[in-house]
Amino acid sequence: MDNIVFIEDFAYETEPGPKHTVIKMTGTGVKVIDYGNAKFHPQHGEQHVFKRVQTLVFRAPEILLGIPHSVKTDVWSMGCMLMQMYIGEEPFVFQSGNSTLEEEQSQFKDIIYTLQTTVPEELLEQSKRGGKCHLDLTFLEYFEQEEEQGIRKKMRQQEDLQLFLLLDLMFTVDPSNRPSFFEVKDHEFFGKT
Repeated sequence: MDNIVFIEDFAYETEPGPKHTVIKMTGTGVKVIDYGNAKFHPQHGEQHVFKRVQTLVFRAPEILLGIPHSVKTDVWSMGCMLMQMYIGEEPFVFQSGNSTLEEEQSQFKDIIYTLQTTVPEELLEQSKRGGKCHLDLTFLEYFEQEEEQGIRKKMRQQEDLQLFLLLDLMFTVDPSNRPSFFEVKDHEFFGKT
């Protein structure tokens, strides 16, 4: 991850775990530099149109749905980075395709199936009105939640629950219900650091 800088002396040791190597770290204060495709958010009332916002593996649902982005879009990306640091791989993995659209379609499906969630009807309507979404959303009509725990199935131990409670909030599909960075910073998970 080239977009993270440690702000103190970082040290770690590893030990074998049941599924993954367990990494114990000290000096983990970090600064996030950018999420892959750094852009300035427009000031209130300004209109800027960017062809690419966010690296695909960090891309929030509103971007895939063609809905305008905001600072809360970066909260999603931060959640992806936290999850990637925890599990050692990207939380939502697209299948390579013959086109960008196929990869975005795969990414969106993986988000829905990994989180075991649906897309609020208001977002789907906003996406249709905007006319910028080229995804095939018919799979949502047949989607059935298989399990309640969603992303928590990746949790290794109960002591990690606060992280996953935070990730549940950061991975809220509707950006209007997603926390701000200030709310994330004040979450109990960061209260322990």
